[in-house]
Amino acid sequence: MRLLVTNTLAPQAYAIARALRPHAERIVALVEGEGFRAKLSPLCHSRLVDATYRVPSPSEAWLSGQVTRDNTPGEAEFVSAVTDICRQERIDVIFPSWDPFVCVLSRNREHFQRMGVTIPVPDFDTVVTALDKHLTIKAA
Repeated sequence: MRLLVTNTLAPQAYAIARALRPHAERIVALVEGEGFRAKLSPLCHSRLVDATYRVPSPSEAWLSGQVTRDNTPGEAEFVSAVTDICRQERIDVIFPSWDPFVCVLSRNREHFQRMGVTIPVPDFDTVVTALDKHLTIKAA
């Protein structure tokens, strides 16, 4: 398995890499954004990671509450960057670890499936329902 881990600023990304390292031929980590905060990623400075890439942040629309069926320009830029990394690194699994990444990767899951990349997330409608409290209550 050639694994790409997102949201490496969060501790769960480190846990994912640590748990899957014995099964991974290669682990690639993504750091979103630029600047000092991006340099603080614990996973990116770990011996568990073989390569690190900076990518545009896909989280602006999510944090503003504007989740739609179409990618925002920032999300499209993120998907394009991840697509390039997947081709370059021959990635076959992407493991997102935070809601904005789960949402954008779920929305674009078919795109990555056509490339042979597995993303362990449900379809977009299920993700939106599960991650939106109002929609979850309506569904219940």
